[in-house]
Amino acid sequence: MKKLIQLLFEKLEKNLNIDKFDVEICIIETPACNWGFRGICGDEIQLDYEVEV
Repeated sequence: MKKLIQLLFEKLEKNLNIDKFDVEICIIETPACNWGFRGICGDEIQLDYEVEV
């Protein structure tokens, strides 16, 4: 997660000229059992592709 946050700071500064001191990032990771899509709960779905973050 630290790498993702650092990358977001870098991209915001480089691509949008937003200083990292002007940004706050809060990532709240919801357990898969608390979300769903395609009519199935997230902890029950079997995907035919890999999800990378």
